[in-house]
Amino acid sequence: MFDSIRERLNATETREEAEEIFNEAVVELDKYGLLGWLSVKQAQRLVTGGYQDSRIMNLLERIITRYEGTFDNNSNFFCLFTGEIDFSSVIPFFGMQLNRLFSPSLLLGFPMLLLVNLFYLCRDLYLPLPFVFGNGITLGSHYSSPATPGEWDNPSEGWITTFGLLGRKKWEGNNMYGQLLPIVRFLIIDFNGASGFTGLRIRVHLYGDTNYLGCASIVRIDYKKPWL
Repeated sequence: MFDSIRERLNATETREEAEEIFNEAVVELDKYGLLGWLSVKQAQRLVTGGYQDSRIMNLLERIITRYEGTFDNNSNFFCLFTGEIDFSSVIPFFGMQLNRLFSPSLLLGFPMLLLVNLFYLCRDLYLPLPFVFGNGITLGSHYSSPATPGEWDNPSEGWITTFGLLGRKKWEGNNMYGQLLPIVRFLIIDFNGASGFTGLRIRVHLYGDTNYLGCASIVRIDYKKPWL
């Protein structure tokens, strides 16, 4: 089904057309019992950003549109977001906020680092739930180990399509990395590619590919590590 969504979005130019595709996808997902206790209308409103404050959205749209020329092709804002990705996790909202607050001084705040990791690990507790609110989406990871000296990179593979204030932006391939503030958890760094994601997240098992259908506040993805 997501392959079909991808093909249809590749032939779509406007957000309105994309929203129609998202709404039809929700109807199909409901047939498989993948909406949890959400009704079709509730899920449709969720994945298309219907719960966002329209006044705030209009204000932010004017601001971002004014400075549109300063953004590169790796970003999009307040956008519909869908894709199929491996090496990707959903970061709970509170874990993201703690990471923003304490990442610059992790060595000075080890107890807070533990708390950040606690919220990060909570992502697995709600794996059976198909819907998530205001979370981050990681793409790619960097590992290091003092026991066996060395470092490893795990970029994400798959595809992502967005329709937002900067139009349609899409990424695909086997070397995608998130470019927002990374999530640090001990010897692993996860690269955050989307912030404020609200919508449906479908994964068959913990380490399989993840399908996303929803909307995100900020998306920034590239084909290289943002740092290190």
